[in-house]
Amino acid sequence: MEIARKLAEDCCKYGAENQNNDNRIARTTLDFGTSYDLIETERKTLLGILRDQVSEPLRTLITGAPLEDARHLVRRYDRLQQEVEAQAAEVLRRRSKTKESDVTPESCLKLRSAEESLNELISTMKALGREATDAMLSVEDQQQQATFQHLFSMVDAERSYHQHVLALLDKLYDEMSLEEQRMQSSSMLASTRKDVNIPTAHQDANSNGPDDPTHINQTNAYFIAKVVHAFDAQTEGELSLSVDDYVVVRQIRL
Repeated sequence: MEIARKLAEDCCKYGAENQNNDNRIARTTLDFGTSYDLIETERKTLLGILRDQVSEPLRTLITGAPLEDARHLVRRYDRLQQEVEAQAAEVLRRRSKTKESDVTPESCLKLRSAEESLNELISTMKALGREATDAMLSVEDQQQQATFQHLFSMVDAERSYHQHVLALLDKLYDEMSLEEQRMQSSSMLASTRKDVNIPTAHQDANSNGPDDPTHINQTNAYFIAKVVHAFDAQTEGELSLSVDDYVVVRQIRL
């Protein structure tokens, strides 16, 4: 990308500095450099969209409050589950003591208190588990929808970028193709003028100069013409022409 950017800058500079002359290369390089500058602008726009509408929002989803709140509930549930397990072990230990022969009223009271605490912890754990599950499912649904929309925005931005770049390249290609046709036409015209201005030996042999009674004071001009209307020859000596053909036209001024 750095090479393309530097090339575009150099082309714009060269084209701008040589516009005063009939310099086809200057026009072409200016068109080339300008087009690539516009392509670079489109690329920067795409990167900005990817940053602002895709990357940053997705990062916010990962560190956002809804997900953090749901994770906090899950951590609370995990800690409460550990408390339930510890309390269940305490209940089992006290129940084992009540099976001994020397059971005291105090031991029975402590067992009943431990069982009540266990039931309360289990009830709280179940409620917190449902709350944590609902929170995680809600966050998951929100994140899936948001992620889809952000990915869709990314694809849409990529699609728009490539469409704009293709349009710029098509325009540049058409301009360069037209310039190529102009160069070919100019080259053909120069070659034709060179050919028609060279006198042949036959012309020299049959020309007696201005004293020849057959000599006519006339000026000939030759130019290249492009056919815009087709013509079908009807008689011998006529020439059939097709649209976009090129012909050499001789203009005689007496």
